[in-house]
Amino acid sequence: MPLLLPILFLQSLQLSFPERPIASAFKEGRELAKKGWPIDSTEGQWCQPLGFWFDGRIKRPVDRVLWVNADFTSRWLGWLAEEEEWSNSLVKMRWQNIRSQLNGRLTFVLDLCAFPRLDPLGFGTVQAANPYKALRPYCEVSASSPNASDWASRNSSVWSYRLGGTFGSGRFLPKMAWKLQGYSWNKFWNRKFYQNTMLSPLFSPDAEPSSGEQSLPLGDYFGAGWVIQIPVNGLPINVNKIRFQVFQPKKRESAEFQFKLKLPVQSSSSHDQTDWQDFFGQNE
Repeated sequence: MPLLLPILFLQSLQLSFPERPIASAFKEGRELAKKGWPIDSTEGQWCQPLGFWFDGRIKRPVDRVLWVNADFTSRWLGWLAEEEEWSNSLVKMRWQNIRSQLNGRLTFVLDLCAFPRLDPLGFGTVQAANPYKALRPYCEVSASSPNASDWASRNSSVWSYRLGGTFGSGRFLPKMAWKLQGYSWNKFWNRKFYQNTMLSPLFSPDAEPSSGEQSLPLGDYFGAGWVIQIPVNGLPINVNKIRFQVFQPKKRESAEFQFKLKLPVQSSSSHDQTDWQDFFGQNE
């Protein structure tokens, strides 16, 4: 869950997953591993904080959304390939498995927490957490275009997709991927985005033992996560900003992902093996 400093320039991004990892991002992931940076550093601007919690000393970004796109995924696999000395065949297999599951969709990982409000002077809890409200949200994902004629139009949505309904409808997000309860915020702070979700076999390190993360429902700290997938059908090809909004009773949290859209390059399947050889040649 730790959030590192985002990349401050606009990334070039294609919304689809190409046939091979993005070479420049894969190389960046390798370089981060060589320099000793943790794997979370590959998330960059694609992981955005949504809400903060005051632990009595500092504010911590405990609510977050991660956009699992091709740029991030290439960087993540590059880090793993360098750190765990993956073979080319393993890199290829992982990418093809990820592409088969995520291509054609916008995939987001949403983590929300409900923690008690603590006294800054260290006198315990001021207000108990309310998981019934905090962990029953609905979401809306929208896109904006850079080609609008005026400022107002450029900052309005050209496409939107809602998950769940309004609070009066009783319809919220789909089934949670995970839900935890504990006696301390530390239980949630070091979770990886893929743990206990459908993404685990795609993104977990090859040597990482499986974790059921089962625990008794005890404690004042609550957390839950969702893997949200949205079909890109109908999404305009000229967007440059994706906004992710979370609606909770009397509260709204949002994150924005800005980028320079890059159209995918089509390649012939007959050249697939040659293209993979070229890719690995660039990343030796």
